[in-house]
Amino acid sequence: MSLIIGKIVKAQGIKGEVKILPITDDVLRFNKLKKAIVGENRMTVESARVSGDCAYVKFHGVDTRNDAELLVNQYVSVEREDAVKLPENTWFIADLLGSRVFVEDEEIGTLTDVLQNAKVDVYVVGDGKKEVMFPALKTLIKSVDVENKRIVLSRERFGEVAVEQV
Repeated sequence: MSLIIGKIVKAQGIKGEVKILPITDDVLRFNKLKKAIVGENRMTVESARVSGDCAYVKFHGVDTRNDAELLVNQYVSVEREDAVKLPENTWFIADLLGSRVFVEDEEIGTLTDVLQNAKVDVYVVGDGKKEVMFPALKTLIKSVDVENKRIVLSRERFGEVAVEQV
């Protein structure tokens, strides 16, 4: 399974470089990128640099602006073994989606989305009738079991921070 790390938003210059809008917490990860998947194609990275909140990448075989323009709007992903190593108690969103979510021992639904902002991720859990949203706080999340797709939350903290939408 590959993990999406960005989206190509435009050709940059005349020598085949592309501008990538990162879909990752660490934009600097592009500086170490050696290979990637663009759309369905496996590609080798010739060079990469980060400027501001975007990455600029030159892929092998993409040598002109016209070549680069053919890649615009395609997603850039990496194989799991090429993904950055995560700190303890952090997970890839792709691994969390579809997890059954429990408040203590009561199942409240399935994690359907993770909204990201500068401060804290917001988890969206649905049961087919309603959605519940809550911040991914260490004081709220008691356990995450990625292999068994199970997230357990603190009942007390959940009551303080969760927002329900019907």
